[in-house]
Amino acid sequence: MKNSSEIVELVQRYFDAAWRGDAEQLRRVFDPRAIVAGEVNGKPYYKTINEYLAGVANRKSPAEVGEPVEMELLMLDVQQNIATAKLHVRMLGFNYYNYFSIIRQGGSWLVITKILTNVQ
Repeated sequence: MKNSSEIVELVQRYFDAAWRGDAEQLRRVFDPRAIVAGEVNGKPYYKTINEYLAGVANRKSPAEVGEPVEMELLMLDVQQNIATAKLHVRMLGFNYYNYFSIIRQGGSWLVITKILTNVQ
């Protein structure tokens, strides 16, 4: 159960940082080798974690535009030192479903891949 609570806390830090547009806090959620991939508006989307974080840093955050928090953890599966999580995130006019692959290294849980799509 400790693993699950640690991962829920990681996801909550992601939600908070995404809402505030805090790229440095998001950097602490992701492994430095992480990728973000999927589709946005039906078009392929692929970024290294540094490219993704640069985009976050250079846009208005939901907090800045006065958007309420609409994010929830839908599913969590933990097996030893790996986990997957399904998130629903509504922000900046998008209705995202995110899937995180999460690994524990050196005692810390970090997101190694974020796969996303937005539903119209």
